[in-house]
Amino acid sequence: MKSSILFLFGVFLSYGTSCPDVCECTAEGRVRCSGNFTNVPSFMPLHTYYVELKKTRIQNLTDRSLLNLPLVLRLSITQNPLQVIHPEAFYPVPQLLSLKLSFNKISNLSSQVFSNLASLEQLYIDNNKLDSLKPEWFDTLTNLTQLDASRNFLTHLDRNIFEKLTKLWFLNLGKNFLSKLPDGVFSSLINLEHLLVYENQLEILSSETFKSQTKLRVLKLFKNRISCIPPQLFWPLSNLEILSISSNKLHYFPEETFYSLPHITTLNLFKNPLVFLPDQLIGHMPKLKEFILYSTNLITVPNNLFYNMSGLEKLSLNYNPKLHHLPKDIFCCLPKLRRLSLQRNDLEFLDPDLFVNLSNLSTLIIHSNKLHQLSNNIFHSLTKLSEVQLHGNHFKNLPSSVLSSVVALRNVSLKDNPWNCNCRILDLAGWISHHRTLVQDYEHVSCYIPSYLLEKTVGSMNSILLQCEVTENPPIKISSTTSSTSPSVQTSSHSFQVEGDQLTDIVIISIWKTTSATPQMSSSMDLVHQSTTEDSLSYSPSYTFYDTVILEAEPDIVHNSRLNRLVFLWTLPTSGTYSKFLISLQILLITMGAALIVAGVCVFQYVQSFTEKFNHV
Repeated sequence: MKSSILFLFGVFLSYGTSCPDVCECTAEGRVRCSGNFTNVPSFMPLHTYYVELKKTRIQNLTDRSLLNLPLVLRLSITQNPLQVIHPEAFYPVPQLLSLKLSFNKISNLSSQVFSNLASLEQLYIDNNKLDSLKPEWFDTLTNLTQLDASRNFLTHLDRNIFEKLTKLWFLNLGKNFLSKLPDGVFSSLINLEHLLVYENQLEILSSETFKSQTKLRVLKLFKNRISCIPPQLFWPLSNLEILSISSNKLHYFPEETFYSLPHITTLNLFKNPLVFLPDQLIGHMPKLKEFILYSTNLITVPNNLFYNMSGLEKLSLNYNPKLHHLPKDIFCCLPKLRRLSLQRNDLEFLDPDLFVNLSNLSTLIIHSNKLHQLSNNIFHSLTKLSEVQLHGNHFKNLPSSVLSSVVALRNVSLKDNPWNCNCRILDLAGWISHHRTLVQDYEHVSCYIPSYLLEKTVGSMNSILLQCEVTENPPIKISSTTSSTSPSVQTSSHSFQVEGDQLTDIVIISIWKTTSATPQMSSSMDLVHQSTTEDSLSYSPSYTFYDTVILEAEPDIVHNSRLNRLVFLWTLPTSGTYSKFLISLQILLITMGAALIVAGVCVFQYVQSFTEKFNHV
């Protein structure tokens, strides 16, 4: 008798503490099992509260499969060939709080399969082959807070399907084949915070669809076939934080569509064939951090599109093949913007003041557009700008001041532009050569024309290689010695200098002084050489001629003359073939002048002698 009792006690002890060979058990009561077994393992520890059966060969759950799990609270049976579940399979575990049946092959379930799970809070039946949801499943699941039925074959929903699920705060119906949401289908879900209906076949939304979801924080409707939405559809969602309605078939939005959304942080509208945006579209969104609007058919955008997004940090307005114009003040009210992406649009021109208010911008991406030129000072106010992507445009040349004005620049891209390597590109080439470490694609910033320089890097260009007649030379100095007013030196806009024995083009410089008292100018200032073949001299009658000019010409010979209150200056290098020719010509002219003077004196003396003789007679 004693031996029988001891034997039964040993069996009970073994049953209560053992762990099946195909499982891993923890002292806290978690059991994970996987392998080539076909039934739920028996003799699990009595204190087991969590069971995970993953990647097994279980195909059926019978009414006795879970008998040995009297205390289990969370059951996960995933990634199995499970197809059939007995209507009473979960009767032995009425205390379940969480049931996960994801990634199986379930195509049908009994109407009463969840009938005894009144305590269930989480139900995951995603990634199966279900073609419908039965209202009877949820009759007793009044405590359910999370339901995931995504990645099935659902084609429709009954209007009252969620009527009993008043505590539900998470609902995922994504990646199904729903073409319509019945009016009022979510009306009882007054505590819903996350609603995911992405990647279905929805074509239209009713104005009543989200009327009761005042607590909703996340709404994802992307990748459907929605072609129009009713006005004020989102107005009841005053607590919404994330809204994605991208990848649909929307051609326009009604006015004030996105009003009454003060808590929104992410708004995605991209991949819609939008052709027009109304002026009154975006309401007050101070918490919006990221806005994405790409792959549309927009030609331009409203001037005030971003006015209410004062907290915006990232803006993506790109991949719009027809977008060729941006209003001047489009970025006026984005003081916190750090990253701006405008790549792959159809932009041909950017207003010089387009970025003037983006004081915190650090990354600017405008590559792959059709830009031909940029204003010299377009980036001058962007003191924190560290990265600029300019590749893939139509630039033939750029003034170096466009880049040199970017004081915080750490990275710039310039490749895939049709750079014209003539003498005018020497300014940019010099900047690239001196800032090679900043040009991330230096080796690929290549000449496009002329053909004999094809694939040569722009940074390697110099005056000798380009056969330019004008290159670098120490500048001529002009000093003031008598006036207390500040002179202004006016020249044309494209500068060059001389080097070696090459002669500069004639340079015209006008020197003025203002009539009002200004601080004394420095004793000398650099003179910028400028060709008169491109720009004409500007003249302002409000200035008076600056009378005293001291020329420090060494080692060059400096010529000057005055005409109509202007000083005309040009320089002649002291050596070189052209220089020697001009000097020889000057000597010849001087000699001829001297000979003419001597001849004149002789003729004068002869005439005077003849006159005296005539008078004597």
